Amino acid sequence: MRCDGKHPQCINCSNAGITCVFNPQPSRRGPKKGHLKTLQVRIANLENVLFGRTQDPVSAETSTNGDVAAQPTVHSWNEEPQLNVLLNEFNAPAGAPSLYFDRAHVFVPILNARRYLSWTRDSNKSVSRRCLQYAMWTITTSMSAQLEHLCEPLYQSVRQLLGYLQLVDRDSEVDQIEHVQALLILAVYEFTHHNFRRGWVSAGQGIRLVQLMDLHKLDLGQAENTGSHQASTLEDLVCAEEKRRVFWVAYILDRLISLRHESPLTFDERIIATRLPAREEMFQTGQLSQMTGFLSKTIIEDRPLLKAELSEMVILASLCGKTVLHRQQAVAEQADCGISNSFWERHRWLDAVLIKKGRTISAVQPVTPTLPAEPVSLTPNLMIQSAILYHCMTLELLARATENSETLRQCRQRALLTVQEIIRLTEAVLQLSYFEISPFTPLPILLCAQVLMMYQETDASCVLQLQEVLGMVQNLANTNYLCREWVNQHSDLFDLEPDFVLAEEESHVMASQKIEVELSDRSRSAAEQRESSLPQNADRALNSRSEPVPEPVYPQWHYVAVVAAGFIVMLTTCAFVFSFGVYQSLYEEMAREPDTPFTGSTTALIDLIGTLAIALMSMAGPFAMSWAKLFSPQAVIIAGGWVFGIAYILASFSKALWHFALTQGLLLGIGTCMAYVPTMAVAPTWFSKRRGLAMGIIISGTGVGGMIWPPALRAMISHVGFRNALRISGCISLTTVTAAGSILRWEPKFHEQVKLQAAGSSSSRSHPRPKWIRLFSVPLVNWRVARSKRFTAQALGCFLQSAGYSTPLFFYAAYAQALGYSATTAANFITLSNASNFVSRIIIGYAADKLGRINALAATTLLSAVAVFAFWLPSSLVSSAAAHGLFIVFTILYGAFASAYISLFPASLVELFGVQHFTSVNGALYLVRGVGALLGTPLTGLLIPRGSALTESGTYERAAITVGVLLFAATVACFWVRAEVHGKWRV
Repeated sequence: MRCDGKHPQCINCSNAGITCVFNPQPSRRGPKKGHLKTLQVRIANLENVLFGRTQDPVSAETSTNGDVAAQPTVHSWNEEPQLNVLLNEFNAPAGAPSLYFDRAHVFVPILNARRYLSWTRDSNKSVSRRCLQYAMWTITTSMSAQLEHLCEPLYQSVRQLLGYLQLVDRDSEVDQIEHVQALLILAVYEFTHHNFRRGWVSAGQGIRLVQLMDLHKLDLGQAENTGSHQASTLEDLVCAEEKRRVFWVAYILDRLISLRHESPLTFDERIIATRLPAREEMFQTGQLSQMTGFLSKTIIEDRPLLKAELSEMVILASLCGKTVLHRQQAVAEQADCGISNSFWERHRWLDAVLIKKGRTISAVQPVTPTLPAEPVSLTPNLMIQSAILYHCMTLELLARATENSETLRQCRQRALLTVQEIIRLTEAVLQLSYFEISPFTPLPILLCAQVLMMYQETDASCVLQLQEVLGMVQNLANTNYLCREWVNQHSDLFDLEPDFVLAEEESHVMASQKIEVELSDRSRSAAEQRESSLPQNADRALNSRSEPVPEPVYPQWHYVAVVAAGFIVMLTTCAFVFSFGVYQSLYEEMAREPDTPFTGSTTALIDLIGTLAIALMSMAGPFAMSWAKLFSPQAVIIAGGWVFGIAYILASFSKALWHFALTQGLLLGIGTCMAYVPTMAVAPTWFSKRRGLAMGIIISGTGVGGMIWPPALRAMISHVGFRNALRISGCISLTTVTAAGSILRWEPKFHEQVKLQAAGSSSSRSHPRPKWIRLFSVPLVNWRVARSKRFTAQALGCFLQSAGYSTPLFFYAAYAQALGYSATTAANFITLSNASNFVSRIIIGYAADKLGRINALAATTLLSAVAVFAFWLPSSLVSSAAAHGLFIVFTILYGAFASAYISLFPASLVELFGVQHFTSVNGALYLVRGVGALLGTPLTGLLIPRGSALTESGTYERAAITVGVLLFAATVACFWVRAEVHGKWRV
């Protein structure tokens, strides 16, 4: 350990925890070790110039730590240049070969370990072998924290050696193959530790040498049906297999470079006559007697690929190349004479092959969240998904030339599903160690970013996904320069400082400028050093939205039937629940009478019946959504109608308050949820442009029911008694919901997406669960979505709004009686509120389509809070005569604006989270709404003194304040949601 001479204690001794013994005697002066030799070499070079001799193009330089040095020799004009590279064995990377084969070989599997070790200790090895050795050590030290300080000196040395080899004419084929191996290994290193351009140049040199050596037709003279190789020795077999692997790795790099840069392909598959590489185990052990197949036939075979084998990567890279070539041909055709029939034939064939390969890989090599991530499974899954995504982008590029809008819509839908899958796989990649991540892992996630930026104007859900993707790019950019370079190229998207620092990259670029003097464009080099910033919110990168994607065209009666069926479900389920105020007033009257089920019960206890119904109407939403996806919406809605009707019928036989709580509260709420939540989920999938209007009409069923049922219930109660009224209501709901539910089904394309999600969920498990178990397992919202600010704001808003919303609805009749109205007249206030509700929901729904659904959601929530503070609260503080007008105005305004939240809420979920997340988000947020309703209304009811709810209006003052505060807080949350959507005014 060397002392650094710092006082009072040197850093090395302090870190090691030992006592520092400082020697004040100054160090010896004079030349350092090796300095004289360097001076002698420089003098020899000057003498060569003076005497008319040439010097070697590679000058002698000593690296920063003296590990590696290059020394040229003197030669005449007619002599071949020679170069002797001296290695300081003491400072050589210890264990570098074993570390290379442990960590780096899996990414560039082109070396046989036994063959490499046979010449690695040879002191007279050729320059090509020395170059290969340094290239191996360069990529190996970059993967080791202990040896990382040697990476840059080794890289500079291998660059100098490669420059020397370009000036030497060599006839030895062995030297050439090792030269190519060095270039390919160095290219992989440069892609991840320097920049794409430099790696591309190195890979291009290797690819050209591969073509020069005719490695694409190694097996041209062998018969197709020959069962074994004809080579006579083990060395010949290994050498031939090494050449095959060199060719196929160059082929893979060519395809991946084209996928990233959209450059023309170098290798033409139609003339490749080299067999696929053998299995890694066979290659390393030399058991190569059995022949492999050719790419042209293997790629169309319907059998699983060999796991973690180079041949698997070749086939997947070939599919990527086919998608690139297909797109490039389409662009050329469109520019020349338009899209031809051959384009669609190629497209359909490639589409079928990609889907088949994707299903095979996901089944044989699944990536599940319950098992540790394995690189051997992640890489093929990412590659096939990248090919599928790039294939989908081809049609998007030709959107104007594509007459079939349905085909284009299916393509976009598949692209977004593929983006989701790549995001899921990349999350698993981020769990791996840095040394296990493939150098080309960023390519799929960068492709996702490109797709999401392309779709951002037509699908608001891309905002959230783009934020996820950029977060992953930020994580990968800490160790991968492909991501950093992408950030540089898209610096206009970012406005915050990145988490990584580019000091090391700047030193690399500065050192490379000394070697690559041909880079005369200094401004471009400076741009390569600049590091842009990364965002924490991708919404800032979005421009204003254009019009949404045109919805698919179905017969007009489809849309009318969906709206009519949804209207009927709302009319005969939710409208009955929201008419509970009639029963609330009746049960409070019965509480003051002897020998009734409610004798002596408080207002809060009676209110618990309706609260349970409304709370469970939302809280059971995740179960209802899960059942709708597991079975069908029709089955769940019809079952909900039967549960709803039976609940009312059972309530008619109840003898105590807790009986009513179980039947008219708990069971009725479950039945309402089973009918209501799937209906609200099905309807938005059928509409795009007119979604707000359609949802407004459907939800207005509660308003129409609110006008019909309160007076009807009052009439039935007065003529046949409240028990018969319950039975009649149950029978009406049971029959009408059963008829309407048979019509409500998923939109066909959305149904395909639901089936794909279900298939992906089941395939991710090694043993699919029985359906009866899945009946009680509820997949809540995706965690990536749940931790976003949008979800937090929307959940907070729906909780607060639900907590305050139901209280006035339940106490309309009771409060009206406290103001001096008769029981019959008081029930009409519920009708008045629902009439206002019916008209406003259609008008507000139409306006929301024009002005933005989230804008309308925030505005109506604010106006409902204003109505409480401006009219209901003052009416509880003045005399009964003066309060009549205030309460009437409050009833109209609150019915108009507060109820608009229910219709705008599900429509806003599609805007915020997209159709692909709608079902899970919808169920989870309805659960949140149910919790708010369960807590809000009973707690507010406790603020109304017992026995005075029907006689004194002043007792509602604290309840009005509570409701107003809750709705105002919900308004703040709604504007928070609106603030999270950047760059657009109409959302």
